[in-house]
Amino acid sequence: MRIAFILSTCEPSGPFIVAKDIINNIVGEHDVTIYYLKESVAKLDFKAPIHKVDLFTKTDFSSYDVVHSHGFLGDFYSFFNRKTIKKRIATLHQEIRPVYSFRYNQFIGIATEKVWFQFIKKANCIVTLSKLMADTYKRALPKSAISFVHNGTSPNPSALVFNEEVDALNKLKQQYKIIGVSSRLVYGKGIDQLIQALAIDEERKFGLLLIGDGDKRLELMDLAKKLNVNDRCLFLGYKPNAIDYFKYFDLYGMTSMSEGFGLCVIEAASQKIPVVCSDLPVFRELFDSDEVMTYQLGNINSLLATLVETDRNKEVLAKKIYSKYSKCYTAQIMAANYIKLYNR
Repeated sequence: MRIAFILSTCEPSGPFIVAKDIINNIVGEHDVTIYYLKESVAKLDFKAPIHKVDLFTKTDFSSYDVVHSHGFLGDFYSFFNRKTIKKRIATLHQEIRPVYSFRYNQFIGIATEKVWFQFIKKANCIVTLSKLMADTYKRALPKSAISFVHNGTSPNPSALVFNEEVDALNKLKQQYKIIGVSSRLVYGKGIDQLIQALAIDEERKFGLLLIGDGDKRLELMDLAKKLNVNDRCLFLGYKPNAIDYFKYFDLYGMTSMSEGFGLCVIEAASQKIPVVCSDLPVFRELFDSDEVMTYQLGNINSLLATLVETDRNKEVLAKKIYSKYSKCYTAQIMAANYIKLYNR
């Protein structure tokens, strides 16, 4: 099968990491080519040929059996070239309106969703990341076109951690149980809840290790200082090899207000790290109640109590979440599910 992937960018962020894992797991049996639109400083490593295209320059996709787009620009470019595409597939990696409303405002959230829907509504297949998300979008998009494929990932950690960070990491690890987060530091991720939880942690049991950057980083650092827990927080910024830092995590903190899937939870599961999640419906779909611990979103006392309970049962929870990952959420399983979808 000849398959073209159209990506908004090749940057190492959630949607395009997923695309990379699909691509790199099917290139041995299928002829794959990648097209991308926006340059980025850091780029993912693909095992297929890759081409930069301009947004308003036409490309003839008629030689491909399937064209699979990811991201807003990717979906636009697929729509822009739709007359030469035999089978057009688009994956929605997020709940558009809530995400853009959190990031900007409600008007932008509504407007972005409406424009995006125009690009994808006549695609042969619109893929969401969960059944919950599929059911939501069936209200606004053609029901017969909607499907879902759970994300998967198969990270390969190395021993690469910058030498200048090792002392700080070891010092934090020796003093505290480490709550780890690998995420963009933006409003919708709710990371301020973890800092607030440290402030009411009277036993000073936990420390916080944050891998990622974003427009809320300075605000979160200021909050840690204001609450007098900055000595228990380590902000390491963006890391292209974030998975290499997971070995320092005792628990993973997923505090999002909205998630299409939550790929970092699967990454934590792959490393046998127990997870504390905000009580979002998507996590109830992905995991049973004995596999992850959930807390009431926005309730800091609930969050702290759940962190304590998770730490108390971490060996059992680590085994259960890794078992679920191995059976359901590897990159190989995800890629196989997409091939089934391409062949429909």
